[in-house]
Amino acid sequence: MPPNCWCAFRPPVIEPVPLPENLRVTIPVQKPRLTSRLYAVPGGLTTFTDEFFSGGLIPREAVEYVLSLAAYLQYDFANGDVYASGDGFPQVLLKDPHTYGMYSLWFTDPVSFASGEYCLSGVVQYSSFFHEMGHNVTLNSPAAYYTGGKIDGNANAIYSETLANIFAHATAYEMLRNAGEFGLDDGLAAEIRQTARLAMAVTRKGYEDYLAAGKPFHSWNDPATAGDETFGTFMTIAYKFCERAEADGNGYSGPVKRMMLLLQKFNPDWRARYSAGANSPAAETFRATWMVAALSYAFSADLREEFRALQFPIDDAAFEDLLNAASG
Repeated sequence: MPPNCWCAFRPPVIEPVPLPENLRVTIPVQKPRLTSRLYAVPGGLTTFTDEFFSGGLIPREAVEYVLSLAAYLQYDFANGDVYASGDGFPQVLLKDPHTYGMYSLWFTDPVSFASGEYCLSGVVQYSSFFHEMGHNVTLNSPAAYYTGGKIDGNANAIYSETLANIFAHATAYEMLRNAGEFGLDDGLAAEIRQTARLAMAVTRKGYEDYLAAGKPFHSWNDPATAGDETFGTFMTIAYKFCERAEADGNGYSGPVKRMMLLLQKFNPDWRARYSAGANSPAAETFRATWMVAALSYAFSADLREEFRALQFPIDDAAFEDLLNAASG
């Protein structure tokens, strides 16, 4: 058996704790009607039928419970400052038979996310689910001026992918740290841990590749090139967040909530300076400074020099203004 491999031979034994019904995640048997606040809803979406849960080793209810628990944690990470679709922030998981991966549909009501069949084939892809749910939450925050749509374009990843990575790692950490309190048995916890370790390996490799490539900071993904220039940058920010949280040893929840407090001050001025639709040295500097200020506020530490050593362009005056806005 490969290292860190968990193979289930029996259904998980869960002693569920009460969770808010208005944060529930469902894997519906019948496709719900999705309406959109912004973009067209992809065609061809369907549901995961009972055959994906046949045999009873991964009951639909068990996966729904883990995802609802993740939603509960992530809503708290965002300080409850999330756009509400009716009563609360329910989410649904749908199947896209034409894709292998997963993607967020943060702009639908109810909020949804979609995956190819692989997500429930063999080991359940919990960390990938946590990642897409992280998109759903952070792109719908702050409630009064949510970032989703406003940071669209070639500059979105330094915010959207960084936060989805951080939320996924933080969710797995806090869920496993409190597995007994959440009623998760050892087998299910081991399965979640396996996917979390694999996800962290990807984040760490992204950081190490960034260093090996000479620290090429990019917050703009040039559509004329084949690759995504921003990949190493957002992986580096996410890795540095996790590295600091692990070193401090106080868990992930507190720093994530503080980080979000700064990011949730997003406003028309910050949107203009972020400049999602056009790149410039000034825009690159603001995007970098915004994220470094958020991590600095998260850990009550000035991380400017650490990120300058990683070739992040940082404006000291903007950094101070951002911190003051978070504290105000």
